[in-house]
Amino acid sequence: MTNDNPIKTEATEKQNVYENTMLIAKRTKQVLAQRRASFLTELEELEDVEVYTENSINAKKQLRLSKKYEKMPKPMVVAIKDATEGNLMYSYPDEN
Repeated sequence: MTNDNPIKTEATEKQNVYENTMLIAKRTKQVLAQRRASFLTELEELEDVEVYTENSINAKKQLRLSKKYEKMPKPMVVAIKDATEGNLMYSYPDEN
């Protein structure tokens, strides 16, 4: 589901605004997919451990977990920061 392939060529060096926008959008999707997978993994672990405890304790832990992810910077902010710092890389497929 996630695309772990790095985007190869510095996005900020591109002159085409459309290309920059698409690179940032692709990175945003990657960040979101990574966070979603991480959140679901942590949630599953929490549910496995909390089978024998009270529901109110489990609900509080789920709420804390949700708030943890809500406090993280938005995926678009992370993608823009990556682009401005030169961390986004992109390469065109070979045209034959």
